[in-house]
Amino acid sequence: MSTTDPHNQALPDDPRFGSYCRILLLSGPLILSQMGVMLMQIVDGIFLARYSESAIAAVGPSGMTFWMVCGLFIGLASYTNTFVAQYMGAKRPERVGAAIWQGIYIAIAAGTVLLSLAPLAGPLFEVVGHEPDVQQNEVAYFRILCYGGWFFLLSSALSGFFAGRHDNVPLMVAHFLGGITNALLDWCLIFGKFGFPEMGMAGAAWATVMGQLVQVLFLTALIFRPRFAREFHTRRDWRVDWELLWRMCRYGSANGVRYVVEIAAWTVFLLILGRVNPEGLAASNIAWRINGMAFFPVIGLSIAVSMLVGQAQGAGRPDLARLATRRGLVLGEIWMSSAAAVMVIAPDLLLRLFFREDLTPDEMANYQLTAKLLWFVAIYTVVDNLNIIFMAMLSGAGDTRWMMMTSGTIHIIFLIIVMAMGWMRAGTMVMWSGATIFVCMASLAWIIRYRSGAWENKRVIEHAPPDVMNPAFPGPDAMES
Repeated sequence: MSTTDPHNQALPDDPRFGSYCRILLLSGPLILSQMGVMLMQIVDGIFLARYSESAIAAVGPSGMTFWMVCGLFIGLASYTNTFVAQYMGAKRPERVGAAIWQGIYIAIAAGTVLLSLAPLAGPLFEVVGHEPDVQQNEVAYFRILCYGGWFFLLSSALSGFFAGRHDNVPLMVAHFLGGITNALLDWCLIFGKFGFPEMGMAGAAWATVMGQLVQVLFLTALIFRPRFAREFHTRRDWRVDWELLWRMCRYGSANGVRYVVEIAAWTVFLLILGRVNPEGLAASNIAWRINGMAFFPVIGLSIAVSMLVGQAQGAGRPDLARLATRRGLVLGEIWMSSAAAVMVIAPDLLLRLFFREDLTPDEMANYQLTAKLLWFVAIYTVVDNLNIIFMAMLSGAGDTRWMMMTSGTIHIIFLIIVMAMGWMRAGTMVMWSGATIFVCMASLAWIIRYRSGAWENKRVIEHAPPDVMNPAFPGPDAMES
């Protein structure tokens, strides 16, 4: 497969850098990649909703619990993309291979930790106290995802090689292949088609794991091609670089802790909602998946913005980082507003994906409740664009420590509010109202940090040696971290 020549890309000294056209060209494959991730979840949700109500009720809490546990390691492994972007911006492509290898080592070590957590699935969900059939499905789904943790983490680490260099077509293809694998195995393993055993919830989990494995195999085959080995030393720099590994852990762990706290808050939200309002759990999980249809494309856009910011920071051009951020916000808001309009004006178009034609009275009640929840999703979707883009910008700049402290604080406050609502046995609508208000208020923190300019001198890569053509010039990345 031919990939884009990184030396022909729009680096910070190129007039195309940060243009609307450039952002769209870069984010297009990433948006399609994230839509592949979204489709994995949507397909799981559609099949599980048609398989049993207990299965669709379980997939949200168990899936989010896995991502909460995995979040620290995902934040670590995926931060390769910022290192690669800043090395490219500093015109030091020979350091890219070493960064990718450190990410691989992090992924392997973290995957071993996830594997050791699989036996804890039973006691964990027993404490949560959902209905017995829901609890059984939660345990099966979480445990199998832990078995495949290596593949989730390796995919995150390897993706940084392409995203950081703005070579995003391979990522699109990898996610497409993973999504197709997941969908086909979902059909076969959930329902027992084509001679496969009927595995229900466990089948959905194994399908997701195998989809991730396909992505890893595809990306690995590309990264170690001879051309990339020459340009980026992907074969030569396989040894542990302790100084670089430390820098990656330093910045990536802050990124991961933030991710864990955020996922933990929303996981607890679903767990408490399911315990206090069991009848609203299935509706909330469906609304959550429709929410993914809105924000996953913006996640792809935000990755493009983050990598543009990373390259601009590597070159010492925060003005270009601001330009890319502003234009990313405009593009993201156009999409989010359109998605919110569909949720409010034509919810049936979305809900029919998850419900059969002939609904029982209980299913009709679930259908009507989900339609009401989409109003909350529509409201915070419009604001969530600010959260996604600004957080991506700060991450690309390397402002991860401040992000960790701020996000941790506001999400702990959210957790306290959620637990208080659970103690008062608040209804489903009240809990969703609280969540919507929180999303809108959280955006203020990121707006203030962006406008302060405190991130402008942040960077994650090490100082470069003096310029060989001009020893008095220390190089473009000699700014303080």
